Amino acid sequence: MHQFISRLDNGRCFPSMPFFAAIKDISCLPDEAVLEQCGLLNVQKNGNESTILNTVFICRNNEWSIIIDNWGYTLYHFMMHQRRHNKLAQIDSFGGENEMFQGVFGDSDESFSFYYFKNGQNLRTLEVSDPYYKGPELSADQGAPLPGEPEYFNLHKDIITIVNIAYELGIQFPENLDEYREYRYDLPPVSEN
Repeated sequence: MHQFISRLDNGRCFPSMPFFAAIKDISCLPDEAVLEQCGLLNVQKNGNESTILNTVFICRNNEWSIIIDNWGYTLYHFMMHQRRHNKLAQIDSFGGENEMFQGVFGDSDESFSFYYFKNGQNLRTLEVSDPYYKGPELSADQGAPLPGEPEYFNLHKDIITIVNIAYELGIQFPENLDEYREYRYDLPPVSEN
């Protein structure tokens, strides 16, 4: 498993990740069904043959199910491609009847974003860009601040901001790596997504 757990100064833990989507109240769905609803094909539990691309991790903690992308941002780019061409990504369907919180972090810059969906609406979007590596700047700020946002938001603290807001929403990342299950998948042909 290409994952490790980090801990913030306040004790909150999180896995190494570039993007995650936390969905509330879908524990009745098996992991494979969740990933297929995201638009992924041929979903299979990954054995010992770890790859970097086309893998995701799923964990469940309390009432939240958390999908964690690989460091190639494969699921994130797939989702953004769908949003550009279809206005909604398949993963967004979870936000119709459930709460969903998504967080994404830049790989080598200070950009980050988070999105909060509930009752079929995107209630919060916050995007921080870092054009040309000249420092982060707020590029989108829509909706009312989420719990913990006034306390934890900092343009220069991407993962700290998002992890703390996730925890304030009740999303807790398991500390034990054995609670993260790895899956391989295929993406649909470009014409279908």
